[in-house]
Amino acid sequence: MKIILQNLTKIFPGRNKTKKKKGEEKNNEFVVAVDDFNLEIPDGKLVGMLGPSGCGKSTTLYMISGLQKPTLGKVFFGDSDVTSLEPENRGVGLVFQNYALYPHLTVKQNILFPLQNFKGEQKLTKEEMLDRAQTAANLVQIGELMDRKPSELSGGQQQRVAIARALVKMPRVLLLDEPLSNLDARLRLQTREEIRRIQRETGITTVFVTHDQEEAMSISDIIVVMKNGVKQQVGAPQEVYDDPANLFVAQFLGTPPINVFDGRLDGGKLFVNGDAVMEVPSLAGETREVAVGIRPEAFVPDDSGPMSCKLSSLEVMGRDCSVVFTNDASRKPISRAIVNSDVPVVPDAAGIVRFTLKPHKVFLFDAESGERIRF
Repeated sequence: MKIILQNLTKIFPGRNKTKKKKGEEKNNEFVVAVDDFNLEIPDGKLVGMLGPSGCGKSTTLYMISGLQKPTLGKVFFGDSDVTSLEPENRGVGLVFQNYALYPHLTVKQNILFPLQNFKGEQKLTKEEMLDRAQTAANLVQIGELMDRKPSELSGGQQQRVAIARALVKMPRVLLLDEPLSNLDARLRLQTREEIRRIQRETGITTVFVTHDQEEAMSISDIIVVMKNGVKQQVGAPQEVYDDPANLFVAQFLGTPPINVFDGRLDGGKLFVNGDAVMEVPSLAGETREVAVGIRPEAFVPDDSGPMSCKLSSLEVMGRDCSVVFTNDASRKPISRAIVNSDVPVVPDAAGIVRFTLKPHKVFLFDAESGERIRF
C-alpha cells in the first residue's frame, strides 16, 4: 500500500497558563510539531523515520495511523484520502515503544484480541481466528509460547508478541514507534533483523520510527531525516550517508560521527587550521569561511600528508584502528579517524600525525546556515 503525505502539518496549542491581565492581549503560543511535510512511501517498502527526540517523527506516525488528526494537509493510502478516517478503519497495525500488552492475558489471547473486535463482513469464526493467531505467532517465531503470560517472557519475546498482534489483522500498513528502545544491545540487533525478515516475507508497507541512526540505516529501504518537524533529506541509507544535504544530516548519520572543522576557501584550496588540506578547483573563485565535515574513514595516514593533527591515543579494534587526535580548528575537543590496523600511524617527535584526505569523504557546508556547498 503506497502512502502519500501531502502538506502534513501538526500544531499543538501552547501550555502557557498565565492569566491575562486587564488590558493585555492573551499570549497564544503554539508548537509546530510537523511543518508542511510531504512524502511518498512506495508500496511494500520499509521506511525509517529518523531524527532526534522532539523532531516530529512519532507525531507523523500517529497522523498516518489516525491517532492524531493533522492541523493541515492530507494522508492518502493508495488513491484513497484517509485523513478523516478513524484509526480502526484504516487497516493499520501499530506497535508501540512499550509493547502495550495485556498482562492478564496469555500470548494467544493478546494476539487474538484485535480479531475479536471485527464486525460485519470482517467477523471471523473461532477456528479462523485461532488459525490466524498461530500463523502470526509462527511468523515471529513465538508459536510455542502461546500459553504464557507477558510476565513470563523476555523483552524480545514481548516485542514479538506486539508485532504478531499488529500483523494478525493483516494490515495494509505496519507502523513501528521506536520498537527496540527497551531492549538491550544484543536483543536490539537480533530483533531488528527479525523485523526486516518479517517485513520482507509479508511485503507490508512499513514505517519504522527511531532516533538510532544505525537501526534505521541497517534495515530501511528508505530513510527520512527530520529536524524540528521539517524533512531534511529522503533517500536510500547509503545515498544519504554519502551525499548529505546539510550539516545536520551529515552529523546525524555515521558511527563514529563525522568530524567537523572550521575551514576557509581561498584560491581554489581548502584550509583547515592553516594547512592547505585539499585542492578545490571548482571553487577557485570563492573566498569564504566554511564548515568542513570529514568522515572518520576519510583520513589516510601519510608522513607527508597536508593535514597535521596532535595525536591523543590509538585504539586498536581488530581490523580497524581508531586514531584519536586534536586539532585547533575542530568544533569538538577530540576528533577521530578510522584506519586499517595494518597501516602504521607514527607521530613525529612533537606528537604530530599527518593525513591525506579522501575527497569523496569530505563535505563543505556554509559556516552559518549549514547548507551544503558542492564542489
